Amino acid sequence: MKPRRHSLRGRIALAMIGGVLATSLIFGLAAFTIAYTMEDSLFQAKLTDEVTYQQATWQRTGALTAPKNSGVAVYQDSQALPSDLQEDFVENPRQSEFYGREGRHYHVQRFDLVSPRSGAEATPAVAVLEVSQDLLVRPKRDSIIALLAGIGLVIALLMAAIG
Repeated sequence: MKPRRHSLRGRIALAMIGGVLATSLIFGLAAFTIAYTMEDSLFQAKLTDEVTYQQATWQRTGALTAPKNSGVAVYQDSQALPSDLQEDFVENPRQSEFYGREGRHYHVQRFDLVSPRSGAEATPAVAVLEVSQDLLVRPKRDSIIALLAGIGLVIALLMAAIG
């Protein structure tokens, strides 16, 4: 018995639908990657600015000063970190982004404070930025996914009709 072959019209429609869905998926992943990267780079820039400021102040005075960037806290001792950050921070020394309890979200940057005196040891420090209220992408993630899926589905249906 010969297997039934699908019509050329059906194969073209399926190819168009598959192409649209694949393109939609790739576009959606690219959009999320760009959005998350941009958001994280803004937080990282704020931390880097604070670290530069604290290091310059340490060079002049030998002490930390009040942070110039709102939301940033600087710690010389990991035991002084917020309680929902301490354990993960110690267990993951290379990580720079942490989820806390009750929806808190942290970005951290480790750095050294170097004294202007020659031979003095560097003092480790950590700049912490709690960004829960500043997140733009994460709170809207589900609605963005629904919108992208809906647009992809509408385009796929249109292409199926055309095909």
